[in-house]
Amino acid sequence: MEIIYKKLGANKNVTGSKHFLELGKDSILIDCGLYQGPWEVEKKNWEELDIDLAKLKAVVLTHAHLDHSGYIPRLYKKGFKGDIYSTYLTSKLATIVIEDSASIMAQTAKKNAENMGKKSKYGELLYSEAEVNHSLKRFIIKKEKESFTIGAFTLKFHRAGHIPGASLLEVFVGNKSLLFSGDLGRQDDILMKEPDYLDLKKYDYVFSESTYGNREREPQITQYDEVLKLLKERKSKGSSILIASFAIARTQGLMYLVDKVLRDHPELEVDCFLDSPMGIRASEAILSGHDDSFQVSKEDLERSFLRFKFCRESWESNELFEKDGPRLIISSSGMLSGGRVLKHFSKFAENEDDFIFLPGYQGEGTLGRSLIAGEKKVSHEEKEIEVKATIVSSMAFSSHADQGEILDFISHVSAQETKVILSHGEVESMAALKEKIIQQVLEEDFLQLS
Repeated sequence: MEIIYKKLGANKNVTGSKHFLELGKDSILIDCGLYQGPWEVEKKNWEELDIDLAKLKAVVLTHAHLDHSGYIPRLYKKGFKGDIYSTYLTSKLATIVIEDSASIMAQTAKKNAENMGKKSKYGELLYSEAEVNHSLKRFIIKKEKESFTIGAFTLKFHRAGHIPGASLLEVFVGNKSLLFSGDLGRQDDILMKEPDYLDLKKYDYVFSESTYGNREREPQITQYDEVLKLLKERKSKGSSILIASFAIARTQGLMYLVDKVLRDHPELEVDCFLDSPMGIRASEAILSGHDDSFQVSKEDLERSFLRFKFCRESWESNELFEKDGPRLIISSSGMLSGGRVLKHFSKFAENEDDFIFLPGYQGEGTLGRSLIAGEKKVSHEEKEIEVKATIVSSMAFSSHADQGEILDFISHVSAQETKVILSHGEVESMAALKEKIIQQVLEEDFLQLS
């Protein structure tokens, strides 16, 4: 029988990841992500998938990010009846991510119905809270390196780094062996250990992400130096810092770094706050599920969390907003596209002594992108804000492998027997990585862009 493979997302872009595999009557979906970004991309979430969901046996998740897990409730709404397989921390973090997405889905459907009319398919709710609750009951937990079977497929998770719970996925089906990278982590990540560098010679196909296939970045050790520099500048001005951060992994890594700097340099002491309900939930889940995939000990991570006052309730967030005096606030979202961080931004932006730190990628069309582009007047809730605060940005905090690290990963393949398929990357990124792979690792006949 023939093995059928279909790529159903992250096709020449970095969002909506979905890989479909089928042998005979058995089929699985590897990752099940939402499309995120500009409307031309996001509207793909309403398109029908070219597979029979009633026959789909399972979804297998490499990690919890929304662009890899957020489509799951939609799958159940459309007729899927199987289970979801993941590591423990992926299940816990995906639960937080997907529950948070339900309210966003409702807002998006309402806005689309108002703008396009109630009969527009884009006014349909992608999924409801009830469908979220149903889907989250279907997780089956598997440990790293534990072999498990789904119909004709034998699978195993290996450490990917990237974020807590993230995995490489090994698949054996028929007479073929495949490896899916999911999202690869860094070799020198602050929070997580590096990916498992497996002997890729045993695989017929390796599906590798290529998100940063066209760039090399500063070593992550500079993260400490950047936080230290920021805290020194804050001290000299007697001012405050607002950090816009993604709730999962980035927030926990930043709390660890801030605590480490302040323990090394107690003269820089400042009151620290985490004002992100999702970030708080993620921090607690990460601490409870801490395992040997972490670079940082559980004790050190917990100690860093204790430095921060967690603002769980809206009244605590409002109280923090009214607070004057030096403070450091970590809040979400990381691109200033929503969440409590926007409230604080409106206050911080107008104070020339304050700092707004954007430690990561800022998507096109977001407020964060406008700020790093140097715009001094921005709009928020129909109000124009004059940006007087110092804007600091950095790409050193990304949890994605860069070009050199992806090449190191791929270099373990057999140049004569393994076919490498690049996915999860923009066209320019995949093209640049392809050129490097041909120069250093594989002949062009063994390389494919997906």
